[in-house]
Amino acid sequence: CIDGSYKQIKYKINHKFELGEMYIGDKIILYLINNKYEKLVFNAIDKLKNIKYSNYDMEMEFKKCIPNIQSSFKTITGEVGVILEKEEDLILLRDLLDYYNGKLTVDIVRLVLNSLYNIECFIKFNGLIHNGISIDNYFISIKNNYGALLGGWWYSIEDKGNIKSS
Repeated sequence: CIDGSYKQIKYKINHKFELGEMYIGDKIILYLINNKYEKLVFNAIDKLKNIKYSNYDMEMEFKKCIPNIQSSFKTITGEVGVILEKEEDLILLRDLLDYYNGKLTVDIVRLVLNSLYNIECFIKFNGLIHNGISIDNYFISIKNNYGALLGGWWYSIEDKGNIKSS
């Protein structure tokens, strides 16, 4: 890192995406983002730190569905790193689709849609538009029956804002 420290993570799979690379481990996700997109990283951090809940029950329901930033840093090569916490049983929807050759059961599709509708209502409650919901940003837990929108927050805007671009 630029501050002289070192970060080392164990990961199971990595994916390239439009801003850089994503490394998925058991309990973390590391995004390494090209420095030319640094403003988008700051946008995501700002939107996430201002998430509100109307009560304790709402917080318990949705806190697991949105990213919790463990740390962020800058590498000596100029990339911006963002480490998110992740529950061990969450799997990226793209990876699940690949595993099942693009064919999911009705129960999994129901889980995905129900969870996404609820998360979208929560995002709307916070006066935001996500602008990045995709199979590369959404994780699901079949075991615990919920989904989490952990990626794509780079593009989030206030409900009446302008779309962010790279």
